[in-house]
Amino acid sequence: MKQLYALAIFTLLTRSAMGQWTQFEAPANAGNLWCIEFSPQGPIYSPIGYIGCDQGLLKSFDGTVWFDEGARSYAVYGLAFNPPAHGSAACAGGRLLVTLSSGTTWVESNTGSIPWVDFQAVCRPNVSDAFAVGSFGALSSSANAGNSWATQFMNGFDGTFHQVQYFNASTGVVVGDGGLILRTEAGEWEQAQSGTNADLIDMHFPSSTVGYTVGEGGVVLKSMDAGVTWQALASPTTNDLSAVYFENELAGYIAGRGATLWYTLDGGVTWEPDNVMTSLPDVTINALKIHDDWYYAVGNDGLILRHGVLVGIEEHGAVRERLFLSPNPATDRITIVVPGERSGQAQLTIFDPAGKCLRTTQAYWDGQGLVADIRSLPAGLFFCEVRSGNGFAIGRFIKE
Repeated sequence: MKQLYALAIFTLLTRSAMGQWTQFEAPANAGNLWCIEFSPQGPIYSPIGYIGCDQGLLKSFDGTVWFDEGARSYAVYGLAFNPPAHGSAACAGGRLLVTLSSGTTWVESNTGSIPWVDFQAVCRPNVSDAFAVGSFGALSSSANAGNSWATQFMNGFDGTFHQVQYFNASTGVVVGDGGLILRTEAGEWEQAQSGTNADLIDMHFPSSTVGYTVGEGGVVLKSMDAGVTWQALASPTTNDLSAVYFENELAGYIAGRGATLWYTLDGGVTWEPDNVMTSLPDVTINALKIHDDWYYAVGNDGLILRHGVLVGIEEHGAVRERLFLSPNPATDRITIVVPGERSGQAQLTIFDPAGKCLRTTQAYWDGQGLVADIRSLPAGLFFCEVRSGNGFAIGRFIKE
């Protein structure tokens, strides 16, 4: 029978090995912190970290010491860079900033007279094209590296678009209030069904096909087709979520209201809590980002946190190992070959695609692999998690 190889991860990371979140100081007058981004490495400019805040921009040369970039009278909500040195900033009051020097200097772009718009996010898919979104349904684009912008307003929508991501110059996705998700390809906007009325606050695509968005009430959605369709994931919280970032298609963090962040190593099938120790009485995290194998999180009241990545990104989004399940599809049992396992027992947990735990059993070694009886499962797609003394692995299979 033909065997299919299921994508999986296998890691020996434990909670103690992953370490803790470290807090860094922000300038006293920074206020709330809304976004974080690092300029790219270039032939002239070294990477510089920037944080958008109530008072403009914070700057860091090492990611640990942050200081005021320069006095500004308006908030910066979004940042994006594109090599070698181009970048844009989305700001309050209808402002969009541009830099041609990796953020060494910033100037205001020509956006027209729209001071009532607060731009929330910006993206730079290539050197020449830039896209920004904001309040009152504002959708802005630039074809000259962010120096001047054309803005349209979505008919029938006066809410806020909170995040935008383009895969190239013509294909992109935006999320906003009321569960609205729009996708464009070659200039035509089409609404994707989100299945929720909750405001969607943040979105991240770690690859050109797989993406996640989060929002009010703990909503977590996932797309596996570049934003065309979305599926609700089982959320670990009912708190509002305002930040999401994945280091590959399977491993990443979500965060928002409260001192607990949540991470997954299996694409949102399961989530684990990660508590932050901070002196702040009320924690809200507004943005997450990875730079140099570190997660950064920023939030209200000057909160800046850093944590090591979950499984590493050196393979550019690819999982590190393959877990072999056979036969796949299967009817009565599956044999699971776990890298490094040769004997003993392991705990096997089976989940549906939404992350609901269906059962947990002990699987046994039969000389070929770990064997699990799946006769009681209905037909469909399932995920399995195998845990033993050596770590754990996640795979997926089809029951016929």
